[in-house]
Amino acid sequence: MTATATIVVVVALLSAVAVWMVALQQAEIENKASRIYDVAMPKTFEATRVVRGLERLARDGEAILWVATADERDERRLRLQTVRDDSALQGTSEIREQVASALAVLDENLVDMRLSGVAARAAALTRWEPVAQSLFNLGVQLGAEAVDSALAESDGIFGAVQAARRSLLLAMAIIALALLVATALIFLVFARPLKRLAASLRLAGEGQAMSEGSEAIHELQVLHDAAVALARSHQQLAAMRSQLDRLAHTDDLTGLANRRMFQERAAQMLELAKRYGDPCSIIVFDLDHFKTINDRFGHEGGDLILRVLGQYLRDMARTVDLVARVGGEEFAVVLPHTGLPVAQMAAIRICDGVAALRTKMPDEQVLVFTASFGVAQYQLGDNDLAAFMHRADQALYRAKAGGRNRVELAD
Repeated sequence: MTATATIVVVVALLSAVAVWMVALQQAEIENKASRIYDVAMPKTFEATRVVRGLERLARDGEAILWVATADERDERRLRLQTVRDDSALQGTSEIREQVASALAVLDENLVDMRLSGVAARAAALTRWEPVAQSLFNLGVQLGAEAVDSALAESDGIFGAVQAARRSLLLAMAIIALALLVATALIFLVFARPLKRLAASLRLAGEGQAMSEGSEAIHELQVLHDAAVALARSHQQLAAMRSQLDRLAHTDDLTGLANRRMFQERAAQMLELAKRYGDPCSIIVFDLDHFKTINDRFGHEGGDLILRVLGQYLRDMARTVDLVARVGGEEFAVVLPHTGLPVAQMAAIRICDGVAALRTKMPDEQVLVFTASFGVAQYQLGDNDLAAFMHRADQALYRAKAGGRNRVELAD
């Protein structure tokens, strides 16, 4: 046998060894890749359905409490039963108990409101707030668990790829002893795609965007496609988390801070005012004759008025101000570093601006509406936010009694 033939035989044998070593890893790699589609992706989709169901229950449960009539509340409660019957919310006992507990609190609120009328709404909302927050928290928890599961599958794939890479590098090192050209060829065919795949899996684990590409080897293409799908799933869950956080602190109708967010931030502003002796003022106002608007144009017309007002308030407010919807048609604006005279001028400007708004209703009629305002500046006697707002509310009542569409100052 010639030297050339010997080299060819040796290279062929070493190449066969390399192929055999890679083949040993192929089954494990494909098994790990298939788990992304069979385990991680279904869990992600199921978590998405559960989170959306919990979000709907929290949002619609609060919305029902704002409905004026008992019959309409009962009708909307009946439609909400579909959330409980959703198969996605029947997965674990924790989810089922959370949903059942939330619906029980909602039913208790509806019974209380039927017996006591709208006077029981404030108590019902107070009871519902921790329930809604608990639903949001459970949704965030389930989303995080889905992400962790997907990342665990990614780690398994990464480990299998690393093992395959080590086997392949060892085979290439053996072949390099016989023929450097053969080693270079194997490196081009196998090692570089594995490096790209390892980098892709790291990006997928970090939730970074990945570009789709093509690989010459089928198994590597399968893994690359799985990594792209995993990255997209990670990004969707991150966006879902952000959306849940926004929904937990923002009024969905007006885009302003909701009552929960208002109480948290306003209390912080008052603490800063106490600590540094800075002035701090609050404007409390609500729409005049809003019930008449609802009776005339229905809740669709009332919601349109609230959206128009919310857009106006977002446009005119300073970045340091806290603007919130604290009730059905009641709003509040906290102005840090602002004394009573400046707050009064701001309230007058808002009052005039609201009166100047022109809203085209569903029946094409242009509606003009007004609001009444109460303004107060923080005093040392205000022990907490409730006392501070109480003085502003008293001024608001005087504005209502004095003819509406006006601004009154607290004592």
